[in-house]
Amino acid sequence: MVIKNERTGFRFGLTTALMFIAGMILDWESAYLTAVYLTILLESGKRIPVKGGITLLITTFIIYLAVCAVFTLLLQYPLFFFLALTGGLAGVIAMSVAGKSNLLVTLSLFAVIIIPYTTASSTETAWTLAIWMPLNLGIALVASWIAFIFFPEEKGESPALEVTTLSPSEKKRMFMQLVFSVVPIVAFFQLINGDHLLSILYFSLFSLQLIDPRSSSISPLEKLAANLFAV
Repeated sequence: MVIKNERTGFRFGLTTALMFIAGMILDWESAYLTAVYLTILLESGKRIPVKGGITLLITTFIIYLAVCAVFTLLLQYPLFFFLALTGGLAGVIAMSVAGKSNLLVTLSLFAVIIIPYTTASSTETAWTLAIWMPLNLGIALVASWIAFIFFPEEKGESPALEVTTLSPSEKKRMFMQLVFSVVPIVAFFQLINGDHLLSILYFSLFSLQLIDPRSSSISPLEKLAANLFAV
């Protein structure tokens, strides 16, 4: 992200670093995801309301448990398993094209990639992740609220980003392009039981961000370079 305010930058950097360190020390399930969620919560420089955060947390639990239940039931039926995977990915892409919350889209994307992938090797682990991944969001929410207590939001700290509204025809075209580019690669990764789950997650995230790069403060290519060179 592009830091345009010292308070935003300090809150973002310090809180994210402390959360990542705490997760590694305490070694809770999928601890690294807490830091990922936290960066999204803090990126805008605006505190998410408590009611909205609780609603998001409940919604996330429902999504993850439902996804886990569906793919556990379909594990013995490969054709329906991959049809469900296609439908889930298409649903996430539709949410992103429609301009839904970046955090909700990211959480849903992680659900339809990580949970089916894990289910294929261990349903017990998949159920554990289906509980812990939303819990990590809850931890990130609490951490973000504490961060805004110590570093309150200042007036004008989080200016709105210029977002380009896509026409219905452009949305349809973008949806089809992403379905035909993202779904086959994720399905193939699942089929061969690929070894590098983070690679397919990054690919999917960067692909969704191509919907309208101008709606973000930093382009997908810049994010890719930052991950490659740790800048």
